[in-house]
Amino acid sequence: TTSGNGVIEMQSAVDAGFMVVATAAIGADAALTLSVNDGGAGLPVLTSVCETNPVTSLCLATPANSVTFNSVNGETRTFAAFVTATGDIAFAPGASRLFVTFDDAGGVSRGGSSVAVRTDFVPPSETPSVVAGLD
Repeated sequence: TTSGNGVIEMQSAVDAGFMVVATAAIGADAALTLSVNDGGAGLPVLTSVCETNPVTSLCLATPANSVTFNSVNGETRTFAAFVTATGDIAFAPGASRLFVTFDDAGGVSRGGSSVAVRTDFVPPSETPSVVAGLD
């Protein structure tokens, strides 16, 4: 997440955000599919994913609903997940979550991560604060 706090923080119900994921393959070589879901919560979001260049962070292809790739033991890969809100999402990190999953051809999860998501984020003021008694 941009803040590094594990929350995709959007300021409105029509905002967008993203997260990045790095993987380190430690199992057998296999075709895996990366996708994002809300665990059945029905969150008002649209998501897409892409594999990224680990040096530039640019997508290697146009973001799509999922990315299928060949996972090779010992290999590290990087990905981005993009989120566009289509409605309000209150700050409820236990319930308002997006799950990034890596599934094999049989639909078995081989890894994943999750992140909280919200649309009611108010960024801290950029106005310097005044501390009483200090000049």
